[in-house]
Amino acid sequence: MTITDDIPISHIEDPSINLKYCPECSGSIIYDSRTYSQICDTCGLIITEHNIVAHKRRVYNSLEKETRTSTGPLYSILSGPFHLSTKIDVNASFHNRTFLRLKKIDQQIESQERTQSDGLNYLLMLSNKFNTQDHVKLFAFKLFLLAKSKGLIKGRAIKDIIITCFYLSYRKHKLPILFFDLLSFTNIHKGTLLRYSRLLIRELNLKLYPINIIDLAYYLCSKLNLNFISKKKIIDAMKIIRDNFVLISGKNPVGFIAAVIYLTIKKNKNRILTQKEITSKFGLTEFTLQNRLKDINRIY
Repeated sequence: MTITDDIPISHIEDPSINLKYCPECSGSIIYDSRTYSQICDTCGLIITEHNIVAHKRRVYNSLEKETRTSTGPLYSILSGPFHLSTKIDVNASFHNRTFLRLKKIDQQIESQERTQSDGLNYLLMLSNKFNTQDHVKLFAFKLFLLAKSKGLIKGRAIKDIIITCFYLSYRKHKLPILFFDLLSFTNIHKGTLLRYSRLLIRELNLKLYPINIIDLAYYLCSKLNLNFISKKKIIDAMKIIRDNFVLISGKNPVGFIAAVIYLTIKKNKNRILTQKEITSKFGLTEFTLQNRLKDINRIY
């Protein structure tokens, strides 16, 4: 017999099941052809259920997308652990040991979700500050959840761990970011960030890549709002310095970029920037900038 929508509910026997009566109330079992499920006629227990494969239709505009869609919105772990749940009152008194055990489990689950939501909220705040892309945010939060599952958060501040995951996510995707920017915005200690970075790299078996010096130069130029001509001169100079491995090996590339920016602005005379202003924006000292200027004079 062919199942059609004209027969919504019938007493059709499904050959995949041998039950004749409901295992809960011993009621009769009926077959719902709309949901392809075995249901008890008395208590409503679903014995078996099958996935419904709908016919897909193409969508050409936003109106058809709203009317023809058959699925919900995409799920993301960045949406947070917010859902409807039953909360057991902490001050409630139960005489049954089962409810006492459930009360204790409910308190433990609530603390775990609070840890996850606190970390997510701080990650979203960092992302808004640095205009972070979605895939970088997602990877940072995955690192946080992985560190949480391995017990690396116990005894450590949630804020410090999420900042470390945020920094490692930038490094993993080869995106430029400065220690100085994170330290100035988050007030985390530099030693703490370095220590937690080494811990997560070791425990989570992460493989990071060095930051491209050209991408870093673009990032630092955007912080100073330089024009296109100045940017092009700085990038061309940095390409020459990048090829000189003996000069830049073992030295912070931010110092070379700051020195090139200072020389370019000084030659153009369109804008005045002192050494103190440049070093304060990049987290350097004037002594470091002067040494990088001496190194660059050896090339030119």
